[in-house]
Amino acid sequence: MPRLTDEQQGERRSHILQAASRCFTRDGFHRTSMQRICKEADMSPGALYLYFESKEALIAAMIEVDRAELAAAFSAAAAADDVLAAMTAVGRRYFVEEPRERAMLTLQIWAESARDPAICALCDGIEREVRANLLFLCKTVQAQGKAAPDVDIEALVDLLILISDGIFKNRALDESFDGEQAMAGLLAVFRAGLAGQLVLPAPSRRPEQPA
Repeated sequence: MPRLTDEQQGERRSHILQAASRCFTRDGFHRTSMQRICKEADMSPGALYLYFESKEALIAAMIEVDRAELAAAFSAAAAADDVLAAMTAVGRRYFVEEPRERAMLTLQIWAESARDPAICALCDGIEREVRANLLFLCKTVQAQGKAAPDVDIEALVDLLILISDGIFKNRALDESFDGEQAMAGLLAVFRAGLAGQLVLPAPSRRPEQPA
């Protein structure tokens, strides 16, 4: 059998992850067996195990895909002429445009992180990276004169993350959830915060990762 190219192996990995995502979203992590994922992916167990040795490895790979996508989105926003508009577009992508199933899977990953220290560490790493990138973008907006100079950007970012987590949770759990309305509310809070119209509690200080 000819050896697969790196591109073909990447396509195989992506195919398996998509199949696993469908299974996890439909049946949950603990009710999904590797055999069920093989069937969903139309692959033999031997072929699947060449790429992922366990369900935990699949979950870790999904988290890495999310991290890479978020990093690319934040990098593009930082390079945009209108950083504020680019940040809004990123928010719409994740809170309105993406399928609800993505939020459902995210919620399951969060739940699994409460049980699995390795998954918890990966999720914590994403949260730190998201916070660091949001800080960088908001400080860029402030430096461009589009935010009040005395706004506590760290406190505002912490509030935005809390609201964003709530949006993900509600999108996952409520089929009738109105993403457009939630996005409008998030933007209203964001704009009021940038304008210095919110009384923000001081955030807990923590080590930051570079944007």
